[in-house]
Amino acid sequence: MQEGLNFFIYPYIFPFRQHEVVRRLWWLPLVAAIPLLNVLILSGWRMEIVRRVGQYDSTELPESSDFMIFIRNGGVLFLASLAYFIIPFFIITLITGSAFGFVWQFFGLIIQSVINPEPIFMITTEHIVDWLSEHRFHAIWFAFALPCFRMALLRSARQDDWQPFLQIHKNMVLVMQHIGYYVGILVFTIFMIGLLWLICKLILVVNVFTWLAGIICLLVYYSTTGYLYGKLGREIYE
Repeated sequence: MQEGLNFFIYPYIFPFRQHEVVRRLWWLPLVAAIPLLNVLILSGWRMEIVRRVGQYDSTELPESSDFMIFIRNGGVLFLASLAYFIIPFFIITLITGSAFGFVWQFFGLIIQSVINPEPIFMITTEHIVDWLSEHRFHAIWFAFALPCFRMALLRSARQDDWQPFLQIHKNMVLVMQHIGYYVGILVFTIFMIGLLWLICKLILVVNVFTWLAGIICLLVYYSTTGYLYGKLGREIYE
């Protein structure tokens, strides 16, 4: 029971148990407020958290001085995302005859995330869920590619090497070997996204601190999932 509570609660509070937490976090809201660049840098920041947690680093939160590491990690993840998701999605839409619609929706999401006053977190979540629910072949590929991508991210962070993204079979084998923990992370993520989405909705009703809500949601999402995937790394490499 205690272990289960730690699994669902500790990812939210671990940043505040770090030494000099303010010095390590002060710059993140500034980056999170910049559309598009925020996803690149925060995904690289999360990858560094995965590495540190997985290796039992005494300082699980990176510092702002590691900024170039975040940029490098984010670049690797962007290219991997093209290979795992964007290019396969486009190929599927070519086969199913809806390529133009895919391109229009994809770039429409980017534009809306910049100009829409709603939090980017909520916009992205709603669009992805709606889009996948309407395109079953894309949803099937997404269900296969996402766990493989996450495992490659974990292994790449641990090994400080991009090649795990090419080792699809090994990634899927590791996912199946640790399927219980992975499903736990998935359940946690779905619950967290639902909770953050609800908070954004409530804030939009009162129309106060709308952009701040989106920034906080992004930071919570990346920090909590980074911690949990780092813990999965411990499970795999112990």
